[in-house]
Amino acid sequence: MEDEEFISAATQTDPITSSDDDDDDDDENIEELQLTMDTVGDLNGIDYHLEYEEITLKRSKNGKRLGLTLCYGNNDEYDTDIFVSEIEKGSIADIDGRIKVGDQILQVNRLTVNSRKEAITQFSMDKNEITILLSRPRLVGLKFKHVFEKYFAFFIFKP
Repeated sequence: MEDEEFISAATQTDPITSSDDDDDDDDENIEELQLTMDTVGDLNGIDYHLEYEEITLKRSKNGKRLGLTLCYGNNDEYDTDIFVSEIEKGSIADIDGRIKVGDQILQVNRLTVNSRKEAITQFSMDKNEITILLSRPRLVGLKFKHVFEKYFAFFIFKP
């Protein structure tokens, strides 16, 4: 496998409010992500098989957020892997409990998402329900969340 360069940015699946402060020093608060589903199995010889799950979440009428933060697996604007890097406590996804940190998002609303732009477009749709097709490694004797957190850093903004 040839060397790949990985660049990522985090995206929350809900609208983000921002202050008027536009600070260009935010780069100090960014870490690097190096993750693809192809590299997961190479971690210290961990044995895994992919499992797939389709999840439908109902958006809240009281304004409760889906609560997913996404990260992206490489620098190709049109073809990238999209992962769940964080689930906000008390959010719709957290209360539902089926989506896990480290899940790869393959489809949103039955449309394949291969780019950050496609993911943002689908998650921003004004629909009462959102259907997400996920894949995740089924690890023998380990929880993927622990592997994901231990072996990978994220391009996540840290306030």
